[in-house]
Amino acid sequence: MKVSSTVVRSVKLELLLAVVFLLPGLAFLQTTGDIGIYFRYRIPDGHILYLGAKLCGLYAVIFLWLQLLQGLLQACGYRFLDRSDDPAFHRNLGLVVVFLFSTHIALFVSAVSMRSGHFAYQLLLPLFFGAYYPSILSIGLIAAWPLLTAAAIGAMRRRLT
Repeated sequence: MKVSSTVVRSVKLELLLAVVFLLPGLAFLQTTGDIGIYFRYRIPDGHILYLGAKLCGLYAVIFLWLQLLQGLLQACGYRFLDRSDDPAFHRNLGLVVVFLFSTHIALFVSAVSMRSGHFAYQLLLPLFFGAYYPSILSIGLIAAWPLLTAAAIGAMRRRLT
């Protein structure tokens, strides 16, 4: 029995994508440690939301990488992801990226708000000339602006042309 090269290529692609999608989860488990601790012992308020923000951020980076790869490579990118040359796939992948990054931000701000007891709006404002941690958070905030701008331009593309 001879296996077609298309089937072998498809299996290789699916294995590669499975590894790509497993890496953020493995990185999360490696840096988080024993997750059972969070359910056996009392933890600070908002810590589960913080862990969710961390996981969403890791997956958002992977999906953004796939989005950029697919968009930059055009036809090759569609073949790499085993999809037809359909702009709906690129748009839907972009929506997943925006959703994951928005969820990452919302969960993080919610976690800090729960822990501090008030809405942590200061996390949504850049602050480069203060302490180290807020200035590093500001880099992520500044990175979110072009992402949301690109998503808005993509959403309005039909209206602009």
